Amino acid sequence: MNVIQEPNSFILNRFGNYFKYSNDARYRLQKYIILSKGENGRPLVYNCLTKELVELTDGDNLFSEYFLKHLFIVPTAFREDMLAMMIRNVLESQLKRKIIPLGYTILTTTACNARCFYCYEKNDPKKPMSEKTALDVAEFIARNYNKIKENNEGSVQDVALAWFGGEPLFRKKCINIICERLKELGVPYRSSMISNGYLFDEKTVNEAKNLWGLKNVQITIDGTKDVYNKTKSFIYKNDNPFETIMGNIKRLSENRIFVTIRINVGKFNAEDAEKLICEIADRFSGNKFIKVYLHSLFDEFNSDIKTEDDDRYVFEKIEGLENLIEEKGLRSTMSPLSNSCKSSHCMADSGRHLCILTDGRLTLCEHYTNSNVIGTIYDFPNNVDWELVDRYKKVLPPYDRCYGCPLITDCSILKICADNDRSCTSARQRYKINRKTKEIEGAYKKWKKSAENNKSEE
Repeated sequence: MNVIQEPNSFILNRFGNYFKYSNDARYRLQKYIILSKGENGRPLVYNCLTKELVELTDGDNLFSEYFLKHLFIVPTAFREDMLAMMIRNVLESQLKRKIIPLGYTILTTTACNARCFYCYEKNDPKKPMSEKTALDVAEFIARNYNKIKENNEGSVQDVALAWFGGEPLFRKKCINIICERLKELGVPYRSSMISNGYLFDEKTVNEAKNLWGLKNVQITIDGTKDVYNKTKSFIYKNDNPFETIMGNIKRLSENRIFVTIRINVGKFNAEDAEKLICEIADRFSGNKFIKVYLHSLFDEFNSDIKTEDDDRYVFEKIEGLENLIEEKGLRSTMSPLSNSCKSSHCMADSGRHLCILTDGRLTLCEHYTNSNVIGTIYDFPNNVDWELVDRYKKVLPPYDRCYGCPLITDCSILKICADNDRSCTSARQRYKINRKTKEIEGAYKKWKKSAENNKSEE
């Protein structure tokens, strides 16, 4: 047996002695296991409960004391879903109420220059940030930075700023004000942005590079020229916004700013997405600053994915498109397999992030611009709705489908979340398991290469 990834020590120490091994007992493989194959067809066995990955070699007995203590096997009559729920409960109990903001999502405006049919903000009031509020935001960030530094409450290298909207460049002046003031106050920072990319002219890219400390931009492109132009429906009299965006992406990459192209995939563009990926590869061949990733249109109100058949069609397309992205060398680095357990789901329950709205109100998630406000930049942390903060950390109980899914301990859903998979279908579940299998195979290949290098050095 080769241990490719060690188990999570916290989980193993707490639950590893749950069973006592007996030669007379009957055991079976527990259901939260993912099986794959390594070299020469040897089985790779990944334990989703403990995060341990092993390669079975000749003569290994899976039904032995080691595999029982490490929770790969369980007694025949045991209900391991109870064990999975205990692990989930333990992990959720680790979440702290305290907020130590090391990163900020800042909405400079809720207005936008595009009219995407699927936008979850399209019916929200359009509010720009004032110049005074922008100055107040900078002062707020500086106060928090200095307090954290003084109290040694966490790593305080660069403050992470994420510009969001609406379209954040619609109110670029506020970005400049905030960054200029942070520089004056001696606060180190770096930034990222989610943008449609239309307004990245030469002047703006220079500001992004030299003032904003912009390292990465996510730009959504939903199809080739005709599909894209129709979907975005920009407010400008421009016959071909698609070319404008492509030119701006090139400009950003030439200034060493990474561009992550997001392709939202629904029924409306699933066929066209393949052509788009090929076009991106042709235009930006070998450009290490440009990567692509896919996202399904999930929102029940705005998405064109309405039925199980729709969902199956879209996720089957996504799997094929992801293979194409990898073939073309456009894939962002796959998340490495890790033996750490999720102590939080996203920025909303991390205790390390705040979302600043255009008027200085605070939320814990960028999807809530009119509700679930926990306080303001003017009275934080003295006047915070801690009951609401606690609700942000609560998770929904698993659905019936979850109990048979190996990802049950990784895939819990926050109660306050606009992006939850309330209707996780069999197609979506299969897609997520396949992605985890790719992570397992990637971890094995990395381990194998390291072992071969070590052997050659001996």
